[in-house]
Amino acid sequence: MPTDFKSYNSVPTIVPYITINLDLDFLKNAKSQSDLDNYILLQTQGQAVMLTEIYDLPSLMYITNLIHNSSSELVFITKDGLKIQIFDFSTNPMIRPSEIITSFSSLVYDTYKKDLRDDIKINIEEVWSKEPISDVTKKLENCLNLISKMVFKANKVTLIGREPSVLFLLTQIMLYPRIRELWYQQDFKSSPIRIYKI
Repeated sequence: MPTDFKSYNSVPTIVPYITINLDLDFLKNAKSQSDLDNYILLQTQGQAVMLTEIYDLPSLMYITNLIHNSSSELVFITKDGLKIQIFDFSTNPMIRPSEIITSFSSLVYDTYKKDLRDDIKINIEEVWSKEPISDVTKKLENCLNLISKMVFKANKVTLIGREPSVLFLLTQIMLYPRIRELWYQQDFKSSPIRIYKI
């Protein structure tokens, strides 16, 4: 009897990651937003991306926004060497290195609330510092669950703090379908920086 290939699932493929290496001076001194976007997108080219923590937090958030709109997957490498998948749009089975933590990109949060807020501020650093667990992955999960309770549909959300970068990026992805503008502030006294506006 001939093999029915249609009855088999897709064959898993190995994810070919691109680790982008952006010039820090260009990121700060680009002549226009269009030049900056083109510079970043030329390096990513829609591929699955590995992003390292060598950039400042607003740059990481800006880069993540561009990659989210153009690439299939983003893995963030923390200063401690953890490789955490921030999002994954792959529809076919994929083979990834075993050290990549994929559990966060598949978490679903009950963040839908009918209320529309104008302006929300979430102090990411404070949420992180108040969580007593030392295991980083469990701490991230607990913090994301806490943050999800602070998320409403909103015109504007500002994320506040200096660390950890990975929690900012995971929160950013959680916010995407619910907000119009994302801003970043180091603290309540610093000037806010707009990351994106829909």
